[in-house]
Amino acid sequence: MKNARMSTKFASALALTLLMTAAVFSPSEVTAAAGGIQNCIVGSTCTVGEFLYDDNSAPIAGATCSVTSEYPNLSSFLAAQPLSGGGVDGWYYYSFTAPSTTGMYPTTIACVVSGDTLKIDKSFQIDPVPASVPDTNSIATAVWGFSGKTLDSFGTLPADIWSYSTRTVSSIGSFGTLIADIWANATRTLTGAGLTSGDLATKSDLDNVNSNVDSVKSKVGDISTTTAVTNVTNVTNSITDIKNVTTETRLLLEKVVNKPVIQNVLENTTVPLSDKLSGTRSMANQLYVNNQFLTAQSATLTSNWNKTNGKDLLDGVIALSNILGSSADSSDANTMFGSVNWIRDSWNWDESSKVYDQLVTTDKIISDLKEGLADYQKSPALYAQAKLLVKSSLALEKSIGTVSDSSPAKTLFVRIKTTQDLATKLDEKGNQVDKILGAFTKSKDVEGTVSQIGIIQNQIIALNKVSGASGALVKVNPTDTNSVKNALLGLRGIINSNKMLLSLGSGKTLVSTWLEIGSIVFKTLATNPSTLISQTVDVKYYLPQEIKKDDIIKSDPGLTVNYDSEKDQLYVSGTFNLAAGQTRTFSVETKDIWEITPTEIQSMRDQAAALYKPLEKTAFFAQGVTLKSDIDASMSQISILIDGATTPEDKIKAYRQAEVLKASAETKLTAMKELVAQASAAGSLFGFVGGSQAIAVWGIIIVIASGFVFMAMYMNTITSRAKAQLTAGESQISNTDVKKPSSKGSKVHPASFIAVMLFSSVVSAAATGYVVSRVVANSYEQKMAVLGVQSSEPVSTPVPMVESKSEPESYLEQENLGVGGQYLVVVSDTPTGFLRVRKTPGGQEIAKVSVGDRLPFLEDAGSWYKVQLEDGTEGFVSKEYSSKE
Repeated sequence: MKNARMSTKFASALALTLLMTAAVFSPSEVTAAAGGIQNCIVGSTCTVGEFLYDDNSAPIAGATCSVTSEYPNLSSFLAAQPLSGGGVDGWYYYSFTAPSTTGMYPTTIACVVSGDTLKIDKSFQIDPVPASVPDTNSIATAVWGFSGKTLDSFGTLPADIWSYSTRTVSSIGSFGTLIADIWANATRTLTGAGLTSGDLATKSDLDNVNSNVDSVKSKVGDISTTTAVTNVTNVTNSITDIKNVTTETRLLLEKVVNKPVIQNVLENTTVPLSDKLSGTRSMANQLYVNNQFLTAQSATLTSNWNKTNGKDLLDGVIALSNILGSSADSSDANTMFGSVNWIRDSWNWDESSKVYDQLVTTDKIISDLKEGLADYQKSPALYAQAKLLVKSSLALEKSIGTVSDSSPAKTLFVRIKTTQDLATKLDEKGNQVDKILGAFTKSKDVEGTVSQIGIIQNQIIALNKVSGASGALVKVNPTDTNSVKNALLGLRGIINSNKMLLSLGSGKTLVSTWLEIGSIVFKTLATNPSTLISQTVDVKYYLPQEIKKDDIIKSDPGLTVNYDSEKDQLYVSGTFNLAAGQTRTFSVETKDIWEITPTEIQSMRDQAAALYKPLEKTAFFAQGVTLKSDIDASMSQISILIDGATTPEDKIKAYRQAEVLKASAETKLTAMKELVAQASAAGSLFGFVGGSQAIAVWGIIIVIASGFVFMAMYMNTITSRAKAQLTAGESQISNTDVKKPSSKGSKVHPASFIAVMLFSSVVSAAATGYVVSRVVANSYEQKMAVLGVQSSEPVSTPVPMVESKSEPESYLEQENLGVGGQYLVVVSDTPTGFLRVRKTPGGQEIAKVSVGDRLPFLEDAGSWYKVQLEDGTEGFVSKEYSSKE
């Protein structure tokens, strides 16, 4: 016992150690990027702060946060100062005037959320006030007032002045005092036509120059006119060619990329909209944090350019390049390109494309910086590139935005917010439609329901983003309850189509399917996503596997129903031409075969009750009680599933779950029939011992055969004794007179023979009965285990008989017992139709169990039950969707 306790303690300690190790080293779902050091100028207002989000990327409001900071010499600067903010955006901050002491200030922000404390490093740098930058007027005054200036020492300035397009020599004001200065110059000369210094230009010289100028102008004009016309024609033709090629390419892409193909019906593989939005928010937050680091580091790089060596500058640029990543990165890379690519692939938004284009520009700047700093040499041109990097990161920040942005800002966060708002409104309308549908199913209030449909239908059409989808709505006929229900089902279909459109993104093929009644109508809505061309649409989708050829009532013209031998399933196919942006609805009507009638349910209850009665006062009564109880529970669960289905989709899903329960109940009925057959033989010794008439017959044969064997052995022994006595008598004849031997010693007494027979029979019967009983008991227990029935005792051990025909309390309690005589945990109804079994409370999912399943109870763990699965695995299920019996 001591060793067992030590082993238990050791196992507990090992498990606790593993859990703590996993908690320390397990990565979170979204890793935060490194933040940059904040720089503040002496005497300026400096703000330190942090956004707080929960695991679903939702802002945390109401946290208690404080900031603690130290001077560069580690003396106290800020002592646990409370932070402001904490509103709906989750931003907490503290503002102060930057002290005069420059250097690094070690700083931490501590926030308490729901009893947990989070500490964040927010160290900042205090920089001195930069030297004042002179204005342009001061620079110009200093340049022109420089005593040593000359025209030829100012680069291309003289050429720029004389080449200036609007200068004139005749206009004194054009060049200020330039003309007067020229004429007043003491060393000026007028050159002649031959450009010989000192020669005076004559009138004829000037006339010749004018004539030559006019001739040149004429030729230039002719050339310009001809060339201009030719060039314009060539450019026009080139533009036309480019336009034609672009149009042909775009149309080809429309045919290849945006060709709609419909292939599914009930099985929707689209990522749920809520999950997609949650992932998008996480990616946007990751992008925002990374860009904050990029902006801060690029600003630091520029401000420290002159006092940082080339190697350190290159290291800083490479770090920025790693944060940016490559244009081919996926979300797994944890880079800015990876985040943007995930959002672009998921949504196809203009805002995400704008961020991507700005990232490409930033990447080009960083690549030029890396190449220029490869030899660790700085230059003014590279410094200019570094300043461009700062501007590019700020442009990125403007495109990404923040969580507090609101319309009409064209940022990525605004697009996420508007999409989330639309999804929320669609969910609200969907819940309203479901509520109206559920109430109508129970009350059949046609007039009130039609009035509600009129109100909510307009609201849904106002939110609708699927082109032409409103044409698929059913017109309500107040005299037809099916028409009323189909109008609501159609509204649900439009809502789901819009949610799917949001999830897929614009420009992608949309295929949405919903069911209507009368009998069961499969409606499929398809859109041509191209806005340029009409397209041939290949329609193909599979019907539920329960549907057979004879169950098809009718289908729309152009649709055919075929059989897929590999899938053993019918599918609908057809080819249609859709105009640009056109939406069309296709319908197939089938029989309603997804029904389990109340008569069928009651019939199985009656069979279980009839089979249960013969088991009373038999050795199989306990097993009979368990089987009958399980069958009744399955029938009750089937009734609940069928009654709770309000839509055709729900009805089909409920039917499939009910079929599983029904099959299980039929198996248990078969087991009850076998129990009744075994109980019918319990009146005889062999039937009681073996539980089988066939085995009893073989037992009789074995007993008789064994009796004959023992009798033969006994007769052989008696005969051998007689022969031995006879031989001994003959050996004395030679010395005595011959006397007739007495036969008294060789006869077998009848009583001895009978005793041997009885003894042989009893021994043989006991041995045979024991062997057969163990074989039958083991076989029966294995069969009950396969059927899911717990056998509390070996079959060969009779249960105490009871006189009352009602079920004894002990047996009813036994039905609910788990491992070691404990309770069972019963899975209640869940929104998903199943319940997750987790390795630890709230931990990793290891299995799923169905509604109505009964699991052996092991222990109570707060808001969880610890249970045992059929394969012996232990796990935890939530008490919210289960109960202990």
